[in-house]
Amino acid sequence: MSTSDGVASLPFSKSVDSLAIKISLDRKIDFIREDEAMEKLEELEDTLANTIWARNLWKPAFNAFLETLKSKNPHDLAFILSTLSSNSLN
Repeated sequence: MSTSDGVASLPFSKSVDSLAIKISLDRKIDFIREDEAMEKLEELEDTLANTIWARNLWKPAFNAFLETLKSKNPHDLAFILSTLSSNSLN
């Protein structure tokens, strides 16, 4: 993750144009271990489609987002999923 002027950047490829998430600093983030990242992605893949933000996405954009997640190395994937799971997947 990189930050600039208080704005954080997750390690997504250029195929994902943008993704806005809101993180509460009062909530504890439970970080996913790298060795659990792919398993967690498979579990979340089924539930992602039922989240409010995912239902509002254009289907090809949602599929591109999932493919981008699948292409990440375990370290980046664990970080991304931990961040998304903390606030945005509910």
